[in-house]
Amino acid sequence: MDRKSVLTGVVLFLCVLGEVIHADQLLAAERAIPPGHQPPVVNVYSWREIKLVEDILVREPENRQAWVRLGDMLYDTSQVMKAIDAYDRALRIDGNDADVLTDQGLLFRRIGWFDKAIKNFIRANNTDPEHASSFFNLGIVYWQDLGDQVKALAAWNRYLELVPAGHGAEEVKKMIDNMDQQTQLIPSAGGQTAR
Repeated sequence: MDRKSVLTGVVLFLCVLGEVIHADQLLAAERAIPPGHQPPVVNVYSWREIKLVEDILVREPENRQAWVRLGDMLYDTSQVMKAIDAYDRALRIDGNDADVLTDQGLLFRRIGWFDKAIKNFIRANNTDPEHASSFFNLGIVYWQDLGDQVKALAAWNRYLELVPAGHGAEEVKKMIDNMDQQTQLIPSAGGQTAR
C-alpha cells in the first residue's frame, strides 16, 4: 500500500469511529429523555469530519469510496443538494451501487423530484434485483407522491417476496391495508362506494 492509500484508509476509519462514538452518545442521550418528550436534533457529523473527507477528494477526485462517504455524511446532516452531487460523483465512477442509487433517490424524493427518484429506484432494482429497500421506497413514491396504487402494489409485493417478515414487512402490509381502506371509501361513478 502506498502512503496515500493508507492515509485515506485512516481518515475514513476515523470518520467511521466518530460515527460509532456519536451513535453511542446519541443512544445514551435518548435513554435520558423522559417519556413523551422529543429528543434533541443532533447533527451526527461535525464540519471537521466532513472537511477531512472533502480534503481527501481534492487530492483524490476519483476516490469512489470517499464520494460515497461524503454523500452519506451530507445526507445525514440534511445537506440535500450537496449529498445528491456527492452521490452523483460516486455513481459516475461506478454506477452499479444499489445502495447509493437508493440513497440518492430518497434525496430526490425529499426535494420533490419524483421522476428522478423513481428512475434511481428502478436502476437500483435492475442493478440488484434483491435490493429490498429500493422496492420499498419505489412503492412509497408511487403511492404517497403520485397516487399510483397499481405500481405501488407491484413494488411492495416484490418487497414482500424478498422480506416476508420483520419490521419492514409489517410496515408494507400496513400501508397496503391503508391503501385498500382508502380505495374502499372512494365513491364510484354510480354513487356506490368502490370495493
